[in-house]
Amino acid sequence: KGAPTIVSMSSDWMHTLPLVEAPKRPTTSGRLLIFVGTPGKYLSMCIRSNRGRFDDAYKENRLVMLCRGVCMLPLGSQEQNVFGVDSEAVLDAIARSVRNRGAVFWGHGPGTKANLMQKAFGYPSPEPLPAPLAFDGDAGGSSHSFDYLVQYVAYLNKVKLAKPSMPVLNFYDTGLLVSVMQGAIAESGVSM
Repeated sequence: KGAPTIVSMSSDWMHTLPLVEAPKRPTTSGRLLIFVGTPGKYLSMCIRSNRGRFDDAYKENRLVMLCRGVCMLPLGSQEQNVFGVDSEAVLDAIARSVRNRGAVFWGHGPGTKANLMQKAFGYPSPEPLPAPLAFDGDAGGSSHSFDYLVQYVAYLNKVKLAKPSMPVLNFYDTGLLVSVMQGAIAESGVSM
């Protein structure tokens, strides 16, 4: 620690990787927060994501968002949306600035970067196949009505890790029940 810059993947991005437990997330309070990508308010709400972090950074005038062709940034006491920016050039300038500041700290903890990057960009070797999924007991008495669903999604993530070349997909629609379901899965630490 002690590095002037922390780099981490947002929770929204983490839900695109097959994970069976939530990775460590760095604290961002008091720091300039640069978000690269398209922030989805609805998905962010469903998975109880970075809304508090974004809201705090926005209120404290330290949030910068870079999307394709648009950059939102604080300028003095106001927010400015700059349209028509060359996103790649801005991202290159941010990367150069970060390198010039000194050491960079990987925010998800020591020894986790290679594992997360392999899940994002390809696997050197697959993990073993999980045992067939079997549910025990009666779901009717569970105080967590989505426990079996969470176990099913975790199982599918293990299948994805064992068979990276085979398409294994979860499909989600929108609506109140689906929103609650996504929140239950995200709260458990399993990625969608």
